[in-house]
Amino acid sequence: MLSYYGNYRTRTFANIFPTFDDFEDFYEECGVPQNLLTGDDYANYGLEAIYFLLISNYANSHIKSADENRFKLKMMSIIYEDAPVWQRLMYLQGKVLSMSDNDLMRGSKAIYNHAQHPETLPSTATLEEITYIDDQNTTNWKKDNLRTYLDAFDNLTYGICDKFVKKFKQLFLTVDYPDAPLLYATDESEV
Repeated sequence: MLSYYGNYRTRTFANIFPTFDDFEDFYEECGVPQNLLTGDDYANYGLEAIYFLLISNYANSHIKSADENRFKLKMMSIIYEDAPVWQRLMYLQGKVLSMSDNDLMRGSKAIYNHAQHPETLPSTATLEEITYIDDQNTTNWKKDNLRTYLDAFDNLTYGICDKFVKKFKQLFLTVDYPDAPLLYATDESEV
């Protein structure tokens, strides 16, 4: 197919992986160990979500490597290394986002036990609790509205997907400009 904009030596991401099925087939058969987190908690952050993020960001981007297989394997190695961390961050972000206001306002609780003459000898070499107490104090702390929302705001992480998708940027041409045609010449005396 001729382009009005010149010639490229490599194909685009969408040319190489036009559908999710093509992407999934290569992922499953390429030999790179499958390291994605699975289960209901990660159902929304699986391979299909990764494909969507990649196609929406790099569909028309030409790959940097002249060797498509190297490109594909490098892409799968990035998924192997970075996708589980992205999945976990997305899961935790979802947990924070789904917390009710009451859950967010719940503070901490501290229990202070005291034993004047416990039945066991205390030891400084262990973290085990003694089994006898004769006095207990508790402190329950509830956050005010402002502190609640500021803490929730501080615990939200922006750009999780963007940071993950940028890991793949190295695989694509930085300046998307057509290459000059490759012209080969031979010395006529050698023919």
